[in-house]
Amino acid sequence: MKKIIVLQALKEEEAVLPQIEGYEIERIYTGCGKVPAALELLRGITKQRPDVVINIGTVGTREYHVGDIVICDKFVDRDLNPLCIYGIVSRVSADTKHPIIEKISSGNPIGTCSTGDSFVTSELKDGDVCDMEAFAQALVCQQEKIPFVAIKYVTDIVGQNSVAAWEEKLTEARIGLSKFLEKTFNY
Repeated sequence: MKKIIVLQALKEEEAVLPQIEGYEIERIYTGCGKVPAALELLRGITKQRPDVVINIGTVGTREYHVGDIVICDKFVDRDLNPLCIYGIVSRVSADTKHPIIEKISSGNPIGTCSTGDSFVTSELKDGDVCDMEAFAQALVCQQEKIPFVAIKYVTDIVGQNSVAAWEEKLTEARIGLSKFLEKTFNY
């Protein structure tokens, strides 16, 4: 049987993922931040190499509206990107050549996710949406040659009380992501 690893930072963001025929699904909660996200993904890959990795979670934005779902296939490390030092990888394009990812991406907005180890509360640069984990996961998947995509629910508008808005929207995010996944995989 083929395998999907589904990554979520927090149990509070958990979305219901329907069974996908022919796939075993392993859900991993990574915790917040790039380092825990990369470590937990590597542990999952080491146990049994997946065919595809999907990050599901919440984001802030300046480009979309609260409640929108954005599919991300490009990722920027906003902590390292400004340094421009030779050899530092701060941008990753995910390998999205997989039938599951093509199904997820079909007809949905595709964006760039800016990842860093803090909430963005004033200005968002180098991305359409922002989170705290996806860049690290995309980089691990790129290095391991595993297809990767992030499904993100917009909970807050950057610069408009982002932390409080995010906490208030977690229930709506779980419901919205669950409906999106059910619709996507209900053949």
